[in-house]
This record gives sequence, C-alpha cells and structure tokens, in this order.
Amino acid sequence: MNMTLYRPNGRTLVKMLVMLFVVSTVSFAAFQADLTDPPYFDSGTNGLWAGYQWLNGRNVRTGLPVTDHETEQFLGLIENQGIRYVFVRAGPVLPSGEIARRPGDFFYELQQRNPDTMYLPWMTGDSEHLNLSSSAWRQAFIDQLEQLRRQGVRGIHLNIEPVSDSEPGYLDLLRDVRSALGPSFFISHATRPAGLWGVSFGDLKQHLWSREFYRSTMAHTNQTVVMAYNTRLKQEMIYTAFAEHQTSLLVDWACGLSGHHVLIG
Repeated sequence: MNMTLYRPNGRTLVKMLVMLFVVSTVSFAAFQADLTDPPYFDSGTNGLWAGYQWLNGRNVRTGLPVTDHETEQFLGLIENQGIRYVFVRAGPVLPSGEIARRPGDFFYELQQRNPDTMYLPWMTGDSEHLNLSSSAWRQAFIDQLEQLRRQGVRGIHLNIEPVSDSEPGYLDLLRDVRSALGPSFFISHATRPAGLWGVSFGDLKQHLWSREFYRSTMAHTNQTVVMAYNTRLKQEMIYTAFAEHQTSLLVDWACGLSGHHVLIG
C-alpha cells in the first residue's frame, strides 16, 4: 500500500505553532478563571478606532460634509460608552516618512467640543515599506509629528504592521519620538498579543510578543493597545479567557511604569 506523507511548508507550520500557542494560552487562562461569572473589562477609559470622516469632516464614500446630527450622535456615543481615547484614521505613513492624510479643522473642532477625550491621529504603516532602522527615515517622520504638534495635535496612535518581537528599528522609533517630542506628547501604539507567560521564541516571534519586548516599548510610550480581536476564537467563553489572560499579563507589566495605560482591542 502506498502512503503519502504530508509535510507542511514554513508558513503552514508557523500558523500551526501559533494556533497551538493560542490554545495553550486559552486553556491555561480558562483553567485559572471562574468563567461562570465573566470578568468586567470596562473601566470607563475605553478607546475607539474611528474612520477618516472624523479626520476631515467629510464622508469617505459620498464626499459630503458630516452633518450636525451625525456629529451629535458620535459625541453621544463617546460619552455614553465611557470612551476616553478616539483613534481617528489618518496616514498612512509613506516610505518617505511623510503622512498621507492629516487632521483637518473638523478634527480640532471635535477636540475642542470634547476636551475630556483625547483625539489621536491613527497612523497606519506597512513595516515592509518603512525603513525603521534608518535614523534619517525616523527623523523625517518625527519632523511630520512636530508639525502636527504645532497645529494642536496632542499625540498619536501608531499602528505599524507587521512588527515582530524585537523588530529592528521599532524600539528605536519609539525612543526617538519620545526624545524629540518630550513627555507631554502622548504616544499610543497598537501591538500584537503577548505569548503565554510573556514567552515568545522562534517563529512565534512573528505573531506574539515577549515580556521583554513589551516592557521595552512601554518604557517609551503612554499607552499599549493590544490587537486581540483577530484571534479566530469564536466561542465567547474561550475568547473571554484569552482576553483575561492578556489583560493580566499587560497590566502586571505596566504597573511599574507610572501612568501607562493598557487597552484590549
């Protein structure tokens, strides 16, 4: 009898390792947690990813101005849902270091009308096309941020992907932004989930961050927003266990850093 052996390719093997690691994380968290009474994550300092129309006041599809009614609904949502941070889609960050879309007058009007909420341009970028390891590139990007600060922007929400654990240049970027713009400039960034017990190794580094890398990024930022939504965990109980485990790890790591915020996205 002839038999065909299946040998997974590199990408498939990485996916299998990641899923195994996620399942291990969830199983461990579920074992520790009493899921008959699911944890309550809402602290009243929530975040919201918002679209381009709140950057310049125009509907992306129609090009028409955002109406007063839509604005009132948006502000009502922020108040009713305890949203403290609004990440307004901007960017993307270009290979030159320039920012493709910048906040318009409408963005600053929202900020003035709702001063208790921090509006941050949400800057996306493809790390494969951004030379993070280049000090010249980082300075070009920082020059853009300094222009925005002079115009009234209080900080940024950085969402560069993919960023692996110990990604060359990423930590340098955070450090340089903090050094150039000072402690009053709010730096938030979207991050990959943490590995079980904060451990990440081998190919898992492409998908899960270690405790050491997380702590290093936290030292130069004000806020960590974990992208925990893209897990493919469909059962509420399992996802809740996963979110609880991520929350436990990151809050523990952030405790030693005064004023550092953690959000689970």
